[in-house]
Amino acid sequence: MLSEHPGSDRLARQSRIVECQEEVDGIIEFGIRPLADLADTASVIAALRAVNNLDRIAELADVDASSLVGLIETEAHPGSSAPRDALAMGALATAARKILTAREETSQEWIRMTSFERVVTASPRADQIGPGSARDFLQKYPGSLESPNLRQRILRAHDQDLSLAQRITWGSSITAGTRARYPKSGRYIPLHGVLPRGFWPQWTSRLDCGGAVDISALQKGLVIATSLADVHEDHEPSEGYRPALSIAKYLRIKMLGNKEKGTQLIAGIIELALWLKANGIPIDYARRRAIPSPLLLQGDHWERICETAGANPGQARRHSLARLYLAQRIQGARRGRGHDLPASNSLESEYTDFKFALTRELQSALDDYARALLRIRGIDEPLRWEPPLLLLERGIPGRELGDINIDRMHELILNGEHRQGVLAKELGVTQRHVVGAVDEWPPLTSSGVNVAIWNSSDWAAA
Repeated sequence: MLSEHPGSDRLARQSRIVECQEEVDGIIEFGIRPLADLADTASVIAALRAVNNLDRIAELADVDASSLVGLIETEAHPGSSAPRDALAMGALATAARKILTAREETSQEWIRMTSFERVVTASPRADQIGPGSARDFLQKYPGSLESPNLRQRILRAHDQDLSLAQRITWGSSITAGTRARYPKSGRYIPLHGVLPRGFWPQWTSRLDCGGAVDISALQKGLVIATSLADVHEDHEPSEGYRPALSIAKYLRIKMLGNKEKGTQLIAGIIELALWLKANGIPIDYARRRAIPSPLLLQGDHWERICETAGANPGQARRHSLARLYLAQRIQGARRGRGHDLPASNSLESEYTDFKFALTRELQSALDDYARALLRIRGIDEPLRWEPPLLLLERGIPGRELGDINIDRMHELILNGEHRQGVLAKELGVTQRHVVGAVDEWPPLTSSGVNVAIWNSSDWAAA
C-alpha cells in the first residue's frame, strides 16, 4: 500500500514512508495493543487530512510537498475513509506515526498547530463544547475520546490552552511518566465528599503559592479541586454535573502565583488525587462528623485533661474553644461543629489565640482523649492522617511545613508573642505557614508534667 506511487519509481528502501510501513506491519504482527495503536494512528491521520497542510505533512513524512498536491481529497466527515492515493496515504500515516512516537516536547507543538488550523464549527449547547475547550480539541481527532493514550497526549499538548478548571478535571497538567505511576485499578474511587474539610496542613503548605488568600479559602479551594481532579478520566460526569464550575468558584487565580507555580499547583493536586484513588483514605470523615456534639469534651472531662497536662481550664469560653479545637482534630475540619460558639468577627482571633497558647502537653492529652472517644464509638482509625509527601515531578509551589525554625518559633510564642504578622516576619514565612506550624508542633513547656494516656475505661469513668 505504501511502497509505490502510480506513475513513479518505487520509493527508496530507506525512505521514511517505507520505514513506517514496516513499523505498521510490526504493530500488526507483534504489537501489544495493535488495534488501539492503529486506531490512534487513524485518528491523527484524519486530523491531518482535515487540515491538509501539505508542507507539514511532507516535512513529517520526509517527502517533497509538491508531490502531494491534489492527492489528498477532502472529507465531509473526517476519518470516514482512507485516501485513494497510495503516496498520500503513506505520507499521512508516516506523519501521524511521527506525531505519536516522537518525544512529547517535540510532538506537542505539531498537535497544537493541527488543532488550531482546524475550522471552528458550531456545536449544540447541550454538548457543553466550546472553541478552546478540552472536548473541542479532542473532537478534532476522531475517536480520541475513547482512547486513553491518545486523549491524554492531546490534552497534555493543549494544557496551556485550557482553563484552570479544565486543566484540573481533565488531568492535563501531569506528565505521561507521572500518570504511568498510577495505573487504573478498574474501580472508580470518588473523592468528592470524603476529604477532610480542613485540607491536610502539610499538603496545604506545599501547595500554597503565596497568593493573597486566607487559609480557610485556600484549604476549601484545595479540597474542591482535589476531589474533582481527573474526574473526566475516571468516568463521564452525569448530565448536569459541572465540576469545572465548582472549581472555578473556590480555586481563584489569585491563589496560583505566577504561571510556573500555577502549573506546579495543578499538577500537585492531580497527582495527589491519583495517589488517593490508588491507595484510599484510612479515615471516614463523614462518620466522624456524625458524632453528636454533646459528646465532645464535656466540662468535667476538660478539667481532668487540664489537670493531667498541667494547664489552666479557664472559664466557659476557653472550654468552648477547646471543644472547637477537639472537633477539628477528630473531624478533619478547620472549623468543627462540636462547640457552642456563635459566629462572630472576634471568634477567629480568639480561636487563633487559643491555639497559640496551646502546649504540647495539652495537645497530647486532648489527642489521647480523642482516641478514647473514637474507640468508644467503635471507630478503629488513626486519630489524624496525611498522605505521604510525594516527590512531585514538577516540584512544589510552596514550602514544606517543616521548613521553619521550630525552636525559634517556640521561643517567641513562650515569650508571649502571638501576633501572626510578627512571627511570620521573624521566621521568614507567611502567616499561613506560621498557623500551620503551630497547629502541628505546639511548644513543649518545661513543667515536666507527665501526660497520662487515656483509655476507654478512663473516658467512660470520667
